[in-house]
Amino acid sequence: MNRKLTIVIPTMNKPCLQDCLKSIFANVKPEEEFDLIIVKNDKKGFSIPVNRGFRLADPKSDILLLNDDAMIDDPDFIKKLYEPFEKGEDNIGLITYDLIKYQVKDKQLIRSSFAFLLFPRETINKVGLLDEKYVLVAQDMDYCYRVSEIHGLRQIQVDIKVNHTRGSQTLKDLDTPEIHNKDNVLFEKKWFKE
Repeated sequence: MNRKLTIVIPTMNKPCLQDCLKSIFANVKPEEEFDLIIVKNDKKGFSIPVNRGFRLADPKSDILLLNDDAMIDDPDFIKKLYEPFEKGEDNIGLITYDLIKYQVKDKQLIRSSFAFLLFPRETINKVGLLDEKYVLVAQDMDYCYRVSEIHGLRQIQVDIKVNHTRGSQTLKDLDTPEIHNKDNVLFEKKWFKE
């Protein structure tokens, strides 16, 4: 399959970044090509550096968003990411290693883990970038809601081993109950108005 891949890693330059990078290069094959964009997070939230990385990428490239505290442990991860395309599946919106169910009011929703998530270029072109009004926690719910509920695209889980067990080091310094509450309220008001 002739698709271009860019890996985007937002980081606050924590020590885990080195382990993340090692895990990428330990699990790619010599013939597998990709671009790598590391974006500094200036403590302004998660969406801003992610969007910056997306804008820096080749405008025809798919993007694998990878948290700097996520470790890949699968030598076939690139091949597996593209298997849904190889199988001819349609309406592909996002491809992840982990789908998470959650409840908002009386509606059950699904969101893809943003620790390791492939954004096909077609999805980015149709859905756009992340909403930068969110600081920390609800941008993933918002984007996945737009993908599935607004645009009718599928979120697909593939069997790739990714370890994301460090307690979300990517934005740990911004992680407060106030920010969680503010982001969640913004999400509900945006999509679930009374």
